[in-house]
Amino acid sequence: GDAIKAGAKLIKPMKYGDGYFQIKKPDDATKTTSWNAKNAYAVEITKWDVADYDKAKGLFQVAGTASGRVAIVYQGYSDFKNSFAAGTFTDVPVRYMGKPQWVRDAEKAAKASK
Repeated sequence: GDAIKAGAKLIKPMKYGDGYFQIKKPDDATKTTSWNAKNAYAVEITKWDVADYDKAKGLFQVAGTASGRVAIVYQGYSDFKNSFAAGTFTDVPVRYMGKPQWVRDAEKAAKASK
């Protein structure tokens, strides 16, 4: 991958939307509901051993491994409390499902500069 590399930091400031998750209903813990809230995240890549996307290899590609740190924060609302998760990941598989956004962005920029 050419847009992500060791040392990269991906940060999304706190704002509403951009992802939701399933949570237990406060009034019935045996059921779940979709929850979308203000959220933020930070990901630091400490190791990026990943091949570039190769369109000849098809839609789904296992491209290599990555390691790093991640923190995710959700702002509570009503009966839902603020929540977060943080930790590290080591040598996790990196998979492409189609052309990565950074490849599409580079192609678009190259086309616009012609």
